[in-house]
Amino acid sequence: MHTETTLSSTPALSKATHSYSITYSAPLPDSVAAVHARTLEFCEQRGIDPVYMISPSEAQFLAFLARMMGAKRVLEIGTFTGYSALAMAHAVPDAEVVTLDLQDAVGAELARENLRGCGNVRLVEGDAMETLKTLPPSPPFDLIFLDANKNGYIPYTSYILSQRLLSPHGILVVDNTLSKGFVLENSPPEEGFRGVEIPGREELGKKWEVMGKEVQRFNEWVRGREDVEVVVVPVWDGVSLVRWKGVGSM
Repeated sequence: MHTETTLSSTPALSKATHSYSITYSAPLPDSVAAVHARTLEFCEQRGIDPVYMISPSEAQFLAFLARMMGAKRVLEIGTFTGYSALAMAHAVPDAEVVTLDLQDAVGAELARENLRGCGNVRLVEGDAMETLKTLPPSPPFDLIFLDANKNGYIPYTSYILSQRLLSPHGILVVDNTLSKGFVLENSPPEEGFRGVEIPGREELGKKWEVMGKEVQRFNEWVRGREDVEVVVVPVWDGVSLVRWKGVGSM
Protein backbone atom coordinates (compact mmCIF):
# COMPACT_ATOMS: atom_id res chain seq x y z
CA MET A 1 0.00 0.00 0.00
CA HIS A 2 1.44 3.35 -1.05
CA THR A 3 0.16 5.43 1.82
CA GLU A 4 3.38 6.94 3.18
CA THR A 5 4.81 10.31 2.17
CA THR A 6 6.84 10.07 -1.04
CA LEU A 7 9.33 12.63 0.29
CA SER A 8 11.02 10.13 2.60
CA SER A 9 12.11 7.55 0.01
CA THR A 10 15.58 7.50 -1.60
CA PRO A 11 17.80 10.60 -1.17
CA ALA A 12 18.01 11.10 -4.94
CA LEU A 13 14.24 10.99 -5.40
CA SER A 14 13.70 13.21 -2.38
CA LYS A 15 16.11 15.82 -3.76
CA ALA A 16 14.57 15.68 -7.23
CA THR A 17 10.97 15.96 -6.03
CA HIS A 18 11.95 18.83 -3.74
CA SER A 19 13.46 20.74 -6.68
CA TYR A 20 10.43 19.83 -8.82
CA SER A 21 8.09 21.18 -6.12
CA ILE A 22 9.97 24.48 -6.03
CA THR A 23 9.81 24.77 -9.83
CA TYR A 24 6.06 24.12 -9.99
CA SER A 25 5.08 26.31 -7.02
CA ALA A 26 4.44 30.05 -6.93
CA PRO A 27 7.91 31.61 -7.04
CA LEU A 28 9.36 33.78 -4.32
CA PRO A 29 10.52 37.30 -5.26
CA ASP A 30 14.11 37.57 -6.47
CA SER A 31 14.98 39.67 -3.43
CA VAL A 32 13.89 36.83 -1.12
CA ALA A 33 15.72 34.21 -3.18
CA ALA A 34 18.83 36.39 -2.90
CA VAL A 35 18.62 36.22 0.90
CA HIS A 36 18.54 32.43 0.68
CA ALA A 37 21.69 32.43 -1.47
CA ARG A 38 23.37 34.97 0.81
CA THR A 39 22.57 32.83 3.84
CA LEU A 40 24.08 29.71 2.28
CA GLU A 41 27.25 31.68 1.55
CA PHE A 42 27.26 33.06 5.09
CA CYS A 43 26.95 29.56 6.56
CA GLU A 44 29.68 28.14 4.34
CA GLN A 45 32.12 30.91 5.23
CA ARG A 46 31.56 30.45 8.97
CA GLY A 47 31.13 26.70 9.13
CA ILE A 48 27.51 27.02 10.29
CA ASP A 49 24.94 24.34 9.58
CA PRO A 50 22.39 25.90 7.16
CA VAL A 51 19.71 23.70 8.74
CA TYR A 52 18.74 26.80 10.76
CA MET A 53 17.18 28.16 7.56
CA ILE A 54 14.03 26.67 6.08
CA SER A 55 14.09 25.32 2.53
CA PRO A 56 12.77 27.34 -0.44
CA SER A 57 9.76 25.02 -0.74
CA GLU A 58 8.87 25.55 2.92
CA ALA A 59 9.23 29.30 2.38
CA GLN A 60 6.85 29.00 -0.58
CA PHE A 61 4.44 27.10 1.65
CA LEU A 62 4.50 29.80 4.35
CA ALA A 63 4.03 32.53 1.74
CA PHE A 64 1.10 30.65 0.19
CA LEU A 65 -0.46 30.09 3.62
CA ALA A 66 -0.13 33.76 4.55
CA ARG A 67 -1.76 34.84 1.27
CA MET A 68 -4.51 32.22 1.50
CA MET A 69 -5.42 33.35 5.01
CA GLY A 70 -5.21 37.02 4.14
CA ALA A 71 -3.06 37.40 7.24
CA LYS A 72 -3.00 40.88 8.76
CA ARG A 73 -0.55 40.11 11.58
CA VAL A 74 2.21 37.51 11.40
CA LEU A 75 4.53 36.43 14.20
CA GLU A 76 7.76 34.48 13.84
CA ILE A 77 9.82 33.10 16.71
CA GLY A 78 13.33 32.36 15.45
CA THR A 79 14.60 34.79 12.80
CA PHE A 80 18.04 33.41 11.84
CA THR A 81 18.91 35.57 8.79
CA GLY A 82 15.37 36.78 8.08
CA TYR A 83 14.65 34.53 5.09
CA SER A 84 11.34 33.11 6.29
CA ALA A 85 10.17 36.46 7.66
CA LEU A 86 10.82 38.10 4.28
CA ALA A 87 9.01 35.32 2.42
CA MET A 88 5.88 35.92 4.50
CA ALA A 89 6.24 39.72 4.44
CA HIS A 90 6.38 39.86 0.64
CA ALA A 91 3.38 37.51 0.42
CA VAL A 92 1.22 39.86 2.50
CA PRO A 93 2.71 43.35 2.01
CA ASP A 94 -0.11 45.04 3.93
CA ALA A 95 0.41 42.85 7.00
CA GLU A 96 2.61 43.49 10.01
CA VAL A 97 5.27 40.80 10.42
CA VAL A 98 6.97 40.61 13.81
CA THR A 99 10.01 38.35 14.15
CA LEU A 100 11.76 37.54 17.43
CA ASP A 101 15.33 36.43 18.05
CA LEU A 102 18.26 36.89 20.41
CA GLN A 103 20.38 39.99 19.90
CA ASP A 104 23.53 37.86 19.66
CA ALA A 105 21.92 34.94 17.81
CA VAL A 106 23.74 33.23 14.97
CA GLY A 107 22.96 35.28 11.89
CA ALA A 108 21.64 38.29 13.84
CA GLU A 109 23.82 40.84 12.05
CA LEU A 110 22.87 39.46 8.64
CA ALA A 111 19.20 39.44 9.66
CA ARG A 112 19.34 43.14 10.51
CA GLU A 113 20.89 43.84 7.13
CA ASN A 114 18.38 41.70 5.23
CA LEU A 115 15.33 43.13 7.00
CA ARG A 116 16.39 46.77 6.99
CA GLY A 117 14.69 47.60 3.70
CA CYS A 118 11.43 45.73 4.36
CA GLY A 119 8.96 48.19 5.83
CA ASN A 120 6.38 45.70 7.10
CA VAL A 121 8.81 43.56 9.13
CA ARG A 122 9.72 44.43 12.71
CA LEU A 123 12.67 42.61 14.26
CA VAL A 124 12.42 42.41 18.06
CA GLU A 125 15.66 41.31 19.68
CA GLY A 126 16.01 39.69 23.08
CA ASP A 127 14.95 36.55 24.90
CA ALA A 128 11.86 35.36 23.02
CA MET A 129 9.93 34.52 26.18
CA GLU A 130 10.46 38.07 27.43
CA THR A 131 9.83 39.81 24.12
CA LEU A 132 6.64 37.79 23.65
CA LYS A 133 5.32 39.45 26.79
CA THR A 134 5.85 42.91 25.29
CA LEU A 135 3.61 42.22 22.28
CA PRO A 136 0.09 43.66 22.43
CA PRO A 137 -2.44 40.79 22.36
CA SER A 138 -4.86 42.74 20.20
CA PRO A 139 -5.23 42.37 17.35
CA PRO A 140 -4.06 38.76 17.60
CA PHE A 141 -1.81 37.09 15.04
CA ASP A 142 -3.37 35.22 12.11
CA LEU A 143 -0.21 33.23 11.35
CA ILE A 144 2.53 32.26 13.79
CA PHE A 145 5.69 30.44 12.72
CA LEU A 146 7.67 28.76 15.50
CA ASP A 147 11.21 27.70 14.57
CA ALA A 148 13.41 28.41 17.57
CA ASN A 149 15.09 26.57 20.46
CA LYS A 150 13.21 23.32 20.90
CA ASN A 151 13.17 23.45 24.71
CA GLY A 152 11.16 26.64 24.31
CA TYR A 153 8.40 25.13 22.17
CA ILE A 154 6.14 24.34 25.13
CA PRO A 155 6.66 27.65 27.01
CA TYR A 156 6.24 29.74 23.84
CA THR A 157 3.10 27.92 22.72
CA SER A 158 1.64 27.87 26.22
CA TYR A 159 2.02 31.64 26.46
CA ILE A 160 0.66 32.22 22.96
CA LEU A 161 -2.45 30.18 23.74
CA SER A 162 -3.00 31.46 27.27
CA GLN A 163 -2.78 35.08 26.10
CA ARG A 164 -4.87 34.40 22.98
CA LEU A 165 -2.12 35.74 20.72
CA LEU A 166 -3.38 33.35 18.03
CA SER A 167 -6.52 34.69 16.34
CA PRO A 168 -9.72 32.59 16.39
CA HIS A 169 -9.10 31.38 12.83
CA GLY A 170 -5.32 31.56 13.06
CA ILE A 171 -2.73 28.87 12.37
CA LEU A 172 0.38 28.13 14.41
CA VAL A 173 3.04 26.48 12.22
CA VAL A 174 5.68 24.57 14.19
CA ASP A 175 8.86 23.45 12.44
CA ASN A 176 11.06 20.36 12.93
CA THR A 177 8.37 18.29 14.62
CA LEU A 178 9.86 15.04 13.33
CA SER A 179 13.47 16.03 14.15
CA LYS A 180 15.19 13.68 11.69
CA GLY A 181 13.23 10.81 13.23
CA PHE A 182 14.61 11.25 16.75
CA VAL A 183 11.09 11.83 18.06
CA LEU A 184 10.39 8.14 17.40
CA GLU A 185 12.84 6.85 19.99
CA ASN A 186 11.44 9.24 22.58
CA SER A 187 7.81 8.31 22.01
CA PRO A 188 5.93 6.14 24.53
CA PRO A 189 7.04 2.48 24.17
CA GLU A 190 3.45 1.27 23.87
CA GLU A 191 2.97 3.28 20.66
CA GLY A 192 5.46 1.03 18.86
CA PHE A 193 7.57 3.68 17.11
CA ARG A 194 10.89 2.92 18.79
CA GLY A 195 13.67 0.80 17.31
CA VAL A 196 13.71 2.30 13.82
CA GLU A 197 17.20 2.95 12.45
CA ILE A 198 17.94 6.64 11.84
CA PRO A 199 20.18 7.09 8.75
CA GLY A 200 23.25 9.24 9.39
CA ARG A 201 22.82 9.12 13.14
CA GLU A 202 26.56 9.42 13.82
CA GLU A 203 26.90 12.48 11.57
CA LEU A 204 23.82 14.16 13.04
CA GLY A 205 25.28 13.89 16.52
CA LYS A 206 24.04 14.50 20.04
CA LYS A 207 22.35 17.80 19.17
CA TRP A 208 19.60 16.07 17.22
CA GLU A 209 19.09 13.47 19.95
CA VAL A 210 18.46 16.27 22.45
CA MET A 211 16.22 18.11 19.99
CA GLY A 212 14.23 14.94 19.37
CA LYS A 213 13.59 14.54 23.08
CA GLU A 214 12.43 18.16 23.47
CA VAL A 215 10.25 18.05 20.36
CA GLN A 216 8.63 14.78 21.44
CA ARG A 217 7.72 16.45 24.74
CA PHE A 218 6.08 19.23 22.75
CA ASN A 219 4.27 16.83 20.42
CA GLU A 220 2.79 14.91 23.35
CA TRP A 221 1.90 18.11 25.17
CA VAL A 222 0.11 19.81 22.27
CA ARG A 223 -1.71 16.60 21.31
CA GLY A 224 -3.01 16.35 24.87
CA ARG A 225 -4.45 19.87 25.01
CA GLU A 226 -8.22 20.09 24.84
CA ASP A 227 -8.41 23.60 23.37
CA VAL A 228 -6.48 23.02 20.13
CA GLU A 229 -6.13 20.43 17.40
CA VAL A 230 -2.94 19.55 15.58
CA VAL A 231 -1.88 17.79 12.40
CA VAL A 232 1.72 16.65 11.91
CA VAL A 233 2.61 16.81 8.22
CA PRO A 234 5.54 14.53 7.24
CA VAL A 235 7.29 16.96 4.89
CA TRP A 236 10.66 18.72 5.26
CA ASP A 237 11.67 17.86 8.85
CA GLY A 238 8.07 17.61 10.00
CA VAL A 239 5.69 20.57 10.21
CA SER A 240 2.80 20.73 12.66
CA LEU A 241 -0.22 22.94 12.10
CA VAL A 242 -2.09 23.94 15.25
CA ARG A 243 -5.42 25.73 15.48
CA TRP A 244 -8.13 26.34 18.03
CA LYS A 245 -10.70 23.55 18.36
CA GLY A 246 -14.22 24.33 17.25
CA VAL A 247 -12.93 27.03 14.94
CA GLY A 248 -15.81 26.45 12.54
CA SER A 249 -18.31 27.57 15.17
CA MET A 250 -16.31 30.57 16.43
